Amino acid sequence: MDKEQINSWRPRVIELSEREQVELHQHSIIFRVSERTGRSEFLPSKSLKSHLKQIMSRGPCLHVRGYTDGKKDLSIERETAKQRAHKARAYLIAQGYDPNHIEITIVPIGEHVADNATKKGRAKNRRVEIEVKEHNPASIWPQWYG
Repeated sequence: MDKEQINSWRPRVIELSEREQVELHQHSIIFRVSERTGRSEFLPSKSLKSHLKQIMSRGPCLHVRGYTDGKKDLSIERETAKQRAHKARAYLIAQGYDPNHIEITIVPIGEHVADNATKKGRAKNRRVEIEVKEHNPASIWPQWYG
């Protein structure tokens, strides 16, 4: 990336599938996986597994966040968000990622990425995000940043 691209950088979203997105930022990448209602099973696609494997070989710290489409801060929303984050963390650890390099946050309500008034929007809001913080993510994924 040249200096002009860096100075004019704006986040953008790439759809990997109906359930998976990649959100590109200047110094981080967020992998987003939507979940079905009430579910907290982290089942990434083959494509996403491949991208996560690339991350693991580099060893950066990851921030895993579990979300719901909730409107009220209820215990069920907190538990669902927690389970989503922990299932994603467990997946990463099972793949060999260092558990000491994984931070977890739960977001039971709010911070929606889509219109929560629609069925499709709510489906996108029920999600897990894995944020990879890298000084230059374009060096790992040039196809997305080029």
